[in-house]
This record gives sequence, structure tokens and C-alpha cells, in this order.
Amino acid sequence: MIEAGVHSVKQWEARTGVAGRSDCDQGRHATAGLRIGYQDDFRWQINYGDAIGRYMGMNSFNVGALDANGEINLTAMYGALAAYRHVWNDNMRSTLGVSFSDADNDTALGGIDVPASFQSVHANVIWSPIERMGLGAEYIWGRRKDESGSDGKLSRTQLSATYLY
Repeated sequence: MIEAGVHSVKQWEARTGVAGRSDCDQGRHATAGLRIGYQDDFRWQINYGDAIGRYMGMNSFNVGALDANGEINLTAMYGALAAYRHVWNDNMRSTLGVSFSDADNDTALGGIDVPASFQSVHANVIWSPIERMGLGAEYIWGRRKDESGSDGKLSRTQLSATYLY
């Protein structure tokens, strides 16, 4: 399975005291999956474009900034993720995934207290005691770095329960 294309076209508009200004963004992506053995698989995705931060990391990056003339300067961003899913048996599976994203911020316009990059690692195990039910546990590690050089780390464990009806 391989897919590529344009995943967003949006017109951005800013209203200033003088006149409305606009710019258009467009994101590109490519995804692929590869079956390994009987049930395991490897999947990856790459993204690139202006103002696509809302699609990467839950609106992690600024769309752009206005310059002194009221012109919109959209922020270029890119990111990638890769994940390997292993099926242990008919009732249990695990996924290990890694991702990163980066923004080319214009710090002269947006300042230095804006996100510059993110990285994360996810590892989970999901058990299906009966058909259409899943009980899972996941560990997440993440890191954010700002243009100022400051950074922060996240470490979280979460549990989930799903039933498909």
C-alpha cells in the first residue's frame, strides 16, 4: 500500500487596519505500509507544507505571522512517523512508533517563544479477550523544543478500553 498527494489547500486571510491580506497553503504527504510475515506490518508517513501544524501534533505549530506591512508569512513545516505492529497471537498485538516534526519559524516575526520541534515515542500492547473488544496500555515519551532553546519532556502511561458494536 502506497499513497501520496495533496492533503490540504486552505486560503488564509488576515484583516488589518488597512486592507485584508491572504495567502494559500498546501500540504503534501506520502504514506506507505508493508506487510511483514503473516500479520505484522510497518507503516510510515511524511508530511511537508505551509501552515499544516494543525494536522501534525494537534495544532502544535503556529500557522504563520504578520509582518510590518500586514502580509501573511506562512510557516513551512515537515514531519514523519514510523510504526511497527507485531501480532503476538489472535488476542494480543503491540505497536512501537516514533515521530518528529519541525517548523521553519521566522523568529523576527513570531518571536522565540514558539515551538521549533517535537519528537515522540509510543509503545503499546492491546489484548482482545473477546471479539470486538480491546483492552490496552500505552507508554508515551515526548519532547518539545522552542526557538528560544528551552525544552520540555513528557512521559505518560495511559490505559484504554474499546468495544466495537
